[in-house]
Amino acid sequence: MAGIKGQHSNLLTVVPPRNADDFLAAMDRRCKAAKMLTARLYSLMQDLGGIENLSYQQRSLCKRAVHLEGIIETWELEMTEGKSVDVSVHTQALNSLIGLYRHLGLKRVARDVRLKDVLQGNAA
Repeated sequence: MAGIKGQHSNLLTVVPPRNADDFLAAMDRRCKAAKMLTARLYSLMQDLGGIENLSYQQRSLCKRAVHLEGIIETWELEMTEGKSVDVSVHTQALNSLIGLYRHLGLKRVARDVRLKDVLQGNAA
């Protein structure tokens, strides 16, 4: 995928097997996987009270949780296609994801919204 017909991007279009701090930035944002992961990261951060209210550590855990979730879903899709997946590694990844979610919190956190923002339509 590139902006010019016939050209291809060198950016990733699938969830990378290893996490890096900038894995989302390294992905081609036009591909389905990057759009999905970005939307999930945004949703997770919003559920925790918005990115502006998260510490560095929380933002880092959010990125790792979204990456791990993408890897787990890739394995589950492979299982539905009859491909072999190491069940013990899958289970360990699920347990790790549950641990990340527990550290982040499993309940939504209310954000502070000003009346001015609501009236201007900026309170999304």
